[in-house]
Amino acid sequence: MTCSLCNKPDVELQNSHIIPKFIFRFIKKTGGSDFLRFAENPNKRVQDGFKRYLLCLDCEQLLNTWETDFSKQLFYPYYDNKEIILNYNDWLIKFCVSISWRNLILSKLDNNLEHLTPKQLVTANLALKVWGDYLLGKKPNPGSFEQHLLLLDSVEEHTFKPEDVPPTLNRYLNRAVDLDIMASPNQVFIYTKLPLFLIIGIIDMKSSKKWVNTKVKLSGKISSKVDRKISGLIGDRINAGGKKMAKILQSYSPNQQKLIDNTIENNIERVANSESFKSMQDDYKLFGKHVFFSKKEDL
Repeated sequence: MTCSLCNKPDVELQNSHIIPKFIFRFIKKTGGSDFLRFAENPNKRVQDGFKRYLLCLDCEQLLNTWETDFSKQLFYPYYDNKEIILNYNDWLIKFCVSISWRNLILSKLDNNLEHLTPKQLVTANLALKVWGDYLLGKKPNPGSFEQHLLLLDSVEEHTFKPEDVPPTLNRYLNRAVDLDIMASPNQVFIYTKLPLFLIIGIIDMKSSKKWVNTKVKLSGKISSKVDRKISGLIGDRINAGGKKMAKILQSYSPNQQKLIDNTIENNIERVANSESFKSMQDDYKLFGKHVFFSKKEDL
């Protein structure tokens, strides 16, 4: 088999996580259950994130280096302290590029790029090549295929119409994993939503004027106190992700709902102290009774 990153032939491919394993460990450890559920099949409980045979061992270990840096130097420090200010070097942009590359290569292999125009598809393939070369040390930077990063936290107030904001917004921001290849006539983004973080890989962008304090550089300082601004298209996608999450929470079969209820009843203290429950409380403060659905939610 051939490695999707370095193109080395006749290698044993690793069953690689598309989203780093530590993310799913975090979701389980800070949730009310030892299981995960995904949008593709919410009635099936699983214990790990999705994987694909993509990388040779050397490339797997290469990407893991930046995953470890991100986990130790930003993800968990930000989880512990939302007032964080830190300096970073190229581990951050390499981590972000590796995430965008994995999201895009997976979509390409699964033939999920049909919504792109022929011109956009050419540019997407070029981005894959540039990102891959950058990760392998063949290029000094990712060029025009920028990476942008948003630090997320619970929303305490908003000025939108109630019907325009999903009552699962904070649960989506704080807990969800969501991947997408976003496209409009003039823009293409790689959208990778992690708990507390959103990574945007730029394929094609009409203008960067609306993006403020989000670009990841080769080195710099990151602060949660800095105001950030993004394209309205990204804001709409966040809302759409929250609405999708609300539908999923109402889609469990009777058998799975009973299993969820039993898990909650048998783990009251864990559920009450979980980040899932805290995010639901934040949603309740924002949306009131609208957070409750006809079925109980999987905490």
